[in-house]
Amino acid sequence: MKQFSLLPVVSEVHGQAMALSVDVAAYFGKNHRDVLRVIDRILERCTPDQARNFAQLILTVSVGKGASKPIRAYHMTRDGFSFLVMGFTGPQADQWKWSYIAAFNAMARELAERRAVDALAAERLEALIRVNGPRAALADQAILLHEEGLNKAQVAALMGLSSLYVVYRLFRRYAAALRGKRREILV
Repeated sequence: MKQFSLLPVVSEVHGQAMALSVDVAAYFGKNHRDVLRVIDRILERCTPDQARNFAQLILTVSVGKGASKPIRAYHMTRDGFSFLVMGFTGPQADQWKWSYIAAFNAMARELAERRAVDALAAERLEALIRVNGPRAALADQAILLHEEGLNKAQVAALMGLSSLYVVYRLFRRYAAALRGKRREILV
């Protein structure tokens, strides 16, 4: 019985959870050429909408002694990946399928959480703009982000503001209450 030591590899590509055909082949112990043949057969029989679950790309792989060569590969969505591995059989395939389903679900949850946080931040910013005007709203949002644990550089990058402006707004907000502790708050 073959043991698998690699964890399923699922990564984010353009905001979507994707698996790479090379990783699928390595994890399952198959030759990548064979996996490509199966994908090519799937693409011959599927509709254009279904084909969108597979994105062909060229990877450059090392072949030793500093040499490299281009190889064809595919990024696959969860649906494309699932359709591909449905044809794989055996106990290892079953274990592998469940592992990949768990990895895709974890990535989907993470992406959903990011979208929820982004949506909440956008709602808060819109409310601040309505109440305070755009410049004050940006400053208030910067202060809120700093209070949530981001440092001034992170706040500035996220808000599209200069670090100096963020420091200025934080200083104005906290100066009276924190005389002498300026360095702490501006980290």
